[in-house]
Amino acid sequence: MVRVGKLLNLCHNTTSTAFNNSRISFYSVDLTVISANTKLNGFFTSSALDKSLSRYTHIADALRLLIIHKYGGFYADTDVVIIKDLSGLKNVLASDQVDTELNNKAGQLIQGYKVSNAMFHFEANHPLLECAIERFIDGYTPSSWAGSGPDLLQLCLQIMCKKRLDIEDMTVENINPQSCNGVQLLDYRSFYPFSWLRSGQLFDPKQTNKQWNQVFENSYAVHFYNGSKMLGGKSQIKILSANHYGAKKPAYLVLAHQFCPIAYYSVQEF
Repeated sequence: MVRVGKLLNLCHNTTSTAFNNSRISFYSVDLTVISANTKLNGFFTSSALDKSLSRYTHIADALRLLIIHKYGGFYADTDVVIIKDLSGLKNVLASDQVDTELNNKAGQLIQGYKVSNAMFHFEANHPLLECAIERFIDGYTPSSWAGSGPDLLQLCLQIMCKKRLDIEDMTVENINPQSCNGVQLLDYRSFYPFSWLRSGQLFDPKQTNKQWNQVFENSYAVHFYNGSKMLGGKSQIKILSANHYGAKKPAYLVLAHQFCPIAYYSVQEF
């Protein structure tokens, strides 16, 4: 886990439980050092960032680009639960914008209108990340929540594909390594089986373990949108321990037992 802060709260909570587990490493990043000799040099102390309405989001937008560009690998928000082996995926991203499945004229499933930056993989020094870092400052708008995140990745994806990507073009078949400089668009279910507008359904206990496993059978990961103040039009819902539910449970409770028990058992509710 990468953090900007140098201090951790090691009281009995999720952080302390994860910190004391030998399989999880914590790293503190110096923003000035990691952005040196890049187009993002000076951004983290800039007056433009001081004006931001989403300061921490914009810092995270920039930092994930710098880290993956330098080292390569997967980036994932901390509210993403990984449920399958990711080692077979390379230079991939996906969209979290699919509310209703629609096909284009060629019968291909449209994967939303814009990609997300909540989870992606790129090799070190990949041209798409170079594109995003090069254009970050010039296009930065302090009042825009998505301008330096999903919007920027979408712009650079279009540059990689050498064409404007209308919604009809946003398919797995059209955005592929041969056409888009090595980049592959994944099926939305790979990382975002529920869109932000439908994310409240992840917290609504109306599915059995078997039913949830069927829902996620085509997913590598599940994004829970926990940073949002509202989930699918509902106030954020707390997930309680298993004894508060019957056979039907929220999705997180089902996945936590299988894939992130260290975090789940560290606190009484989420």
